[in-house]
Amino acid sequence: MRNHLESTGNWLYYERIIFAEENFLQRKFGREFTDWAKKTRIFLPKFNSWKRPARPFSLRMVLKREHTTFFLIILLFFAMEETASFITIGSFELDPMWLMLLAVGTAQYMLFRMFKKHTRFLKTPAKLEQEIKCTLTI
Repeated sequence: MRNHLESTGNWLYYERIIFAEENFLQRKFGREFTDWAKKTRIFLPKFNSWKRPARPFSLRMVLKREHTTFFLIILLFFAMEETASFITIGSFELDPMWLMLLAVGTAQYMLFRMFKKHTRFLKTPAKLEQEIKCTLTI
């Protein structure tokens, strides 16, 4: 029952995200998005239609933009686990593994937030170069 509840919760979570993103993209791009969506699968990609992206992958950019999302996903799964535990047992039973995961996620969130606000660690080389040019012109 518990795994079924988690699977259903995960499906509903992703289905809502897909629905919201598709509506946003439809409003923003119109027919161009509709044409793209007709030939693009949601979950299983067609590898023969893959094209190399214009920009190279940047782990710094991912960490800078997605640290909040990562934390919220951990928080959501923790809440779902505790809700399922409450439904099945009738009381809250805090699992040490989930508490540890929540603690690590919280520490990660705070660390990357500090990096983003107070250091240059998460700045891409292009941003650093732009800052140096601005400093030199002043």
